[in-house]
Amino acid sequence: MPISEVNFVIERVGSESEQIANNLFQLYAHDFSEFAPLDDERFSVDDDGLFALPLIEKYWTQPNHSFHLIRANGKLAVLQQSTTGRHLAAAWTTTLRSSL
Repeated sequence: MPISEVNFVIERVGSESEQIANNLFQLYAHDFSEFAPLDDERFSVDDDGLFALPLIEKYWTQPNHSFHLIRANGKLAVLQQSTTGRHLAAAWTTTLRSSL
């Protein structure tokens, strides 16, 4: 499908979407685990087979942290996390290619 035919919707989300964020963080951690040193605790897997998650509560409680869900033709396509500050601007995106 040509990108010009895709309808994108961007929505800022809060703690009501915590489970979606946790699920997509798992994909993010998996994607980046191949680049992490073997002793990097951020990419260790627990006894339930899940990656340790960063403290994402700050994204629901601090004004300079936010999550956005991007939907393509009604299907979840991207989780975008942003952190901004006086000397910091960072964002990462997890793309679910099957949605496009």
